[in-house]
Amino acid sequence: TEDTNGGPRVSIKDTGTGMSPETSARAFEPFFSTKGEQGTGMGLSMVFGIIKRYGGSIGIESEAGVGTEISFTLPPSNIVDEKRTETAIPSAGPANILIIEDEPDMARVISDLLSEEGYSPHVIHNGLEATQAFEAGRHDLVISDLAMPGISGSEIARRIKEISPSTPVLLLTGWQAGMPPEEMVQSGIDGIMVKPVRKTELLTRVAQALTARK
Repeated sequence: TEDTNGGPRVSIKDTGTGMSPETSARAFEPFFSTKGEQGTGMGLSMVFGIIKRYGGSIGIESEAGVGTEISFTLPPSNIVDEKRTETAIPSAGPANILIIEDEPDMARVISDLLSEEGYSPHVIHNGLEATQAFEAGRHDLVISDLAMPGISGSEIARRIKEISPSTPVLLLTGWQAGMPPEEMVQSGIDGIMVKPVRKTELLTRVAQALTARK
């Protein structure tokens, strides 16, 4: 890590297999992967989207057989000494919430935030088991990652709505801020949240979705 005129810079370097120039040029593309069925092609594209939303820049230097270095720079922020006012977070009371997320750390964070607010989260990491998990429990709301191995969040939403049309489904995405309205309607998606989702936004969207259902 280092300070630069453009802001703090972070570099991560490995001594792995490296990438060819052709692969490096496509590394940030959504769904592009060199790992076959084991990769979603979303990892670096999610990082790219997050860095860009914060006004930063990111790049790759790689050599086949030598390794790869990924560096990103974020714009500097001004420290504000003023006391921040706490925003009131709405709550929709007790509710069972199914979380479908293949990234364990992300799933744990979301689960902990919901538990602190009095909700009862149930986490599964395999999207292909979503329908079975939903049918096995009485869930009032579903939160699913958009891109997962084997199945998309849109397809999960569609299957959930076939079982229970009134159950709200919220999607999490790390690389796009929206989705065409017609696609949301067709899949039964009630809302989209962009990673990294803030606590206030998560709890507000959950409360709104649960309240609208009542």
